[in-house]
Amino acid sequence: MDEIKSIIVKTIISVHVSNASGVRLFVQNRTSVYELFGFDILLDSKLKPWLMEVNISPSLKASCDLDYRIKEDLVVDLLNMVGVRVSDLEMAKGAAGCRSKNPKWRKPVLTTSERNKQKRWNFAEKNGGGGGSVVEFLSNLTEDDLRMLKETEDEVRRIIAAETSSVSSLAQLKLLM
Repeated sequence: MDEIKSIIVKTIISVHVSNASGVRLFVQNRTSVYELFGFDILLDSKLKPWLMEVNISPSLKASCDLDYRIKEDLVVDLLNMVGVRVSDLEMAKGAAGCRSKNPKWRKPVLTTSERNKQKRWNFAEKNGGGGGSVVEFLSNLTEDDLRMLKETEDEVRRIIAAETSSVSSLAQLKLLM
């Protein structure tokens, strides 16, 4: 798995200059752009990865259940990286017919105490921890803190499950060879 990651990172680094110049030419804000690449990697009989090609516009059409599950996770990861939470989209669909002025799928507005807590923490981080201990911050979690922790735990659980699935797939592949 590390060899595959290494191939992908080296490939991205090798085309960074041309990608960056394209972003500078065609995009007003470089932090609001992303691109999905499809890497075709072949594993030889010793499970050594070989880069076959890189697709700049990979197909997301699924041809079987396994393909669908893989691409579904890929799209969720992509949307999460650009700041669109899939759970927010699902809640938005459910609230689409609702005329409420404060639909529950919207990001919560931070209270004054939550904003002050974030300011104190940021100040402490910048000044070597002088604004309070980690224990103090953790003993006084706000609703926003708890929501953020839950989202992070869910994402970590999903990533671990994906890595475990990849390791078991490689083990099954070794058995077949």
